Amino acid sequence: FGVPSLIFAKLMLPDEELCNRPLYLEIDSGPWQTTHRHEAWSHLLFASFPCNLDVLGVGGGDAVDPQHKVQRFNVVHILDSRRAGRRERQSGTLWQVSAHLARALASEEARDGYLSREVRRLLEHQSQEDDVLMLGISTGSLGSEESGTLSLDRLLTDAFEGVLSRGYSSLRVNGSIFCQVSVFPTHEAPAPPSA
Repeated sequence: FGVPSLIFAKLMLPDEELCNRPLYLEIDSGPWQTTHRHEAWSHLLFASFPCNLDVLGVGGGDAVDPQHKVQRFNVVHILDSRRAGRRERQSGTLWQVSAHLARALASEEARDGYLSREVRRLLEHQSQEDDVLMLGISTGSLGSEESGTLSLDRLLTDAFEGVLSRGYSSLRVNGSIFCQVSVFPTHEAPAPPSA
């Protein structure tokens, strides 16, 4: 959507002062077009709940090498800012969707290093995918659903598709934590995820 991935990652993983609370960021070209035409992605609203696991005292359990442990993560919703304002009922609750999912992911990271393991798997798959793309071969699907456990990419896809189509999604994180995410307001204060 026109933002280089390294810049996007830096924007969406802020310093710890902005973590463990709702984060809204709007990048908008403004209402007037001059000589530069507005692209489809010229009006973006990011709604999220960046999570800093170090501040929460969440480790990756004994299963994770400290060098490869996830320290911060963020589940980000990207909206067209012309269609969904920050104060609108459903878009205003998207931070709660991210916060509920962050709580479940933080708990599973503390229990057995699920998040760190999944990030490592995704990075390895991306490296393999890059090698295969250079040869011009398609590898197909990314997920590895072993023993009834959804991969992180499948979990996030299910969450976003459910919220988009029905306004809610029922998820089982790492096969052990049931997580219900919803855009329907729950009138809760933004609390940091707990392990």
